Amino acid sequence: MFSRIFILLTLFCIHTAKSVCVQQTNDLDVDFVIYTFDRPMQVYALLESAEKYLQGLGEAFVICRASSKKLYEAYKKVESRFHWAKFLYQGNKPHQDFKPLMIKAAFQSPNKYLMFGVDDIIIKDFIDLHFCTQKLEETGAYGFYLRLGKNINRCYSEKKITPVPPHTKICDDVYAWTFKDGAGDWRYPNSNDMTVYRKNDIKGDLESLKITSTAYEGPWASKAIFNKKGLFFTESKIVNIPLNIVNEEYRKNRHMHSFDALELLEMFNNGLKIDISRFYQIKNQSPHEEIDITFIKI
Repeated sequence: MFSRIFILLTLFCIHTAKSVCVQQTNDLDVDFVIYTFDRPMQVYALLESAEKYLQGLGEAFVICRASSKKLYEAYKKVESRFHWAKFLYQGNKPHQDFKPLMIKAAFQSPNKYLMFGVDDIIIKDFIDLHFCTQKLEETGAYGFYLRLGKNINRCYSEKKITPVPPHTKICDDVYAWTFKDGAGDWRYPNSNDMTVYRKNDIKGDLESLKITSTAYEGPWASKAIFNKKGLFFTESKIVNIPLNIVNEEYRKNRHMHSFDALELLEMFNNGLKIDISRFYQIKNQSPHEEIDITFIKI
C-alpha cells in the first residue's frame, strides 16, 4: 500500500514539475507582428526564415495590405503555406484600420514579450527568443536588438559610419550599451526591425500615438529615452534587403531599385521564391544592406 501511494505521489510531482516547467517556458515566449504591403514574395522569405531559425516564438500575426486582387491572392498562397501565422487583411480604408489591427495583434495575447518585423527582413541565423527574454529580465534592459551586432558599423539610411558604441559584456555572446552613446541605428531604440520588448514598456506609447501606417515608427522614435540600455549579440541575426519601395510614405527612402512589386509578383506566381540559404550568417555591416538576391523553385 505504501509503495502504491509513493508511486502515485511521485507521478503527481513529476506531472506538476512538467506543468510548472511548461508554464515558465511559455512565460518567455515572444509574439511577432509582421507588416507587409504588396510584397508577398518578400514576406514569404521572412516567414520561411522565421520557421527555420526562431525558437521560443509565441503568436505570430501578419498584417497584410494588397493594392490589387492579384496581390491579395498571392498573399493567400503565402498564408496557406505558413499556417502557424495569423493573417490579418486591411480593407478599403487602410489608414483607418491599421492601428486597430496592430494593437489587436500586439497586445491581445497574454504573452509578455513582443517584436515587430517588416517584410524586407530575412533572418540569417538561429535565435533562441527565450534566451533573449531571460537576458532582458536579468539586466533590466529596454530591448534586445537582433539587427545589431559588432559587425554593424554603418547606417544605410544616413549614409555614414556608425562605430559600435562603448559596451559591456553580459555573457559570452551578449553585450549591453546605452542608447545615448550610439549613432545611427545604435541611437534608435524604437524600431520595427525585430527588437524584443516587454509589452508593458511599449504599450502606452503605441496606444497614445496617432497611427495610420508603419510610418508611426518616426513618431515612436521621438519618445525614446536615451539613457536606457539595449542588448545585442556579437553578430546581428537579421538583415533588411531594401529591394524596392512600395509605400508612398517612404518614396524618398534609399533603396536598390532592383525589382518592382509586379515583377516580383509575376515571379512568385511562376513558382519562384527568394533563396534564403545564401544569407546564412552573412557579414552585413549595416542593418539594411544592398545584397543581390537569387531565386529558386518553391
